[in-house]
Amino acid sequence: MTLIEQIFNELNEKTTITTDEFSTDWLGQCKSYYTSIKSRNIQASNNALINLLNKINEEKNLINNKNPHPILQSLVTQYNMLEDKLCKEIAERSIKHNICNSSVKKLILKAVNNVLSQTNTTTVAPLPFFSNRNQLPIVIL
Repeated sequence: MTLIEQIFNELNEKTTITTDEFSTDWLGQCKSYYTSIKSRNIQASNNALINLLNKINEEKNLINNKNPHPILQSLVTQYNMLEDKLCKEIAERSIKHNICNSSVKKLILKAVNNVLSQTNTTTVAPLPFFSNRNQLPIVIL
């Protein structure tokens, strides 16, 4: 079972979502995307994972901004776990390909920080620079 199938199943434990809705509203793809990658047993694209991470984060923030009911808080906990899984997968994918060396990765992180610092800081906070030289940035190329 692929990661995206696991996440779809976990989301369906607490909410009812169709495969078409999952493809379009959660993955940001065409309505047959999820069923297509599932039938071919392939992983979702990095773009789809980022879209899913954004959607989960938005849903979690909507719940947290309202007067949270204990049942909804269990959904927030589930969303936190799904975010962690997605972030780990994206990080592992970026490291696995090892397209550039650590110096280049640090340069890219610096550029990302510069871009983020020039954007609206009320919606996006700049990434911290790593003080530990062993920690490398996530680079999706």
